Amino acid sequence: MSITTTGLNWLKYGGRSYGELVFGTGYDKLTDSVTAALKNRGANGQSYLGAVKNGVKDGFVSMHNYNVAQSAANGGFFKNMWYQLKTTPSVINAERKTAAQLAKAAGKNTFWAGTKGFFKGVGKKMPLIGGVIACLSEIPNICGAAKEQGLWAGAKETVKSGTRLGAGMAGGAIGAALLSPIPVVGSLVGGILGYMLGDKLASFVTGKSYSEKKMDEEEQLAQVQAQQEQLMQQYQQAQQAQMPQVGGSFDTGTTNPFATYNPAQLAAMQQQLYGGGGMSDDYMYKMMMANRGRA
Repeated sequence: MSITTTGLNWLKYGGRSYGELVFGTGYDKLTDSVTAALKNRGANGQSYLGAVKNGVKDGFVSMHNYNVAQSAANGGFFKNMWYQLKTTPSVINAERKTAAQLAKAAGKNTFWAGTKGFFKGVGKKMPLIGGVIACLSEIPNICGAAKEQGLWAGAKETVKSGTRLGAGMAGGAIGAALLSPIPVVGSLVGGILGYMLGDKLASFVTGKSYSEKKMDEEEQLAQVQAQQEQLMQQYQQAQQAQMPQVGGSFDTGTTNPFATYNPAQLAAMQQQLYGGGGMSDDYMYKMMMANRGRA
């Protein structure tokens, strides 16, 4: 077998496993395999880390084999993915109906039983639903990169997003298994933390996404603008401190020629303005010269 053939086989194997992990039942199969390996590690004479390693390996083998069988039954890999998507509502509804019928036969409340069945169905399809939501959330990032930097940048963002999504899903499945011994919330918390860790580790390889880089640029721009505004305020305060002040207020006498007129002069000016005689240039000149003589 040539190197090329081996590489293609591994690529095909990885593609099937990835598809089943993100859009199928691979998440649950990986969680179940790791959980079983940890449970039986004493009987198998394995260490904790050794059991986790074997559980992850068995989980990927299981999801790959399941995907092969499902693809054969539904007409191929992509047809199987579409089948898993389109049957999601019917699977959830079937769980609701079954639970309600069992409750009715037992004389119990069918509404609450149906509600439980509904969420059970959602739980079965949660990896698929989560994968679809995660893919949809990456569309603005990919389209933004393609629009501003070209199709090649959009293609690179697609690979980045896919890598981080797959690592996050795998980390979530393993985390759910590791914390499953904790009652009620163990699997949920482990899944969330594992997803975050897997995504973070993958980001060290892929680098930041286009959206994350844009956010960093916007934060840096906001910091520069804030610094500029602070410097401007400091400059204005320094300028105001250097301006002459009298009695706590600005001295306008240096710019207002009427600031030092006495009441009699102001009254005479008012009479000239509003008494009907008008304010002549000669009168204005005389008043200003008289005021200057007293200054």
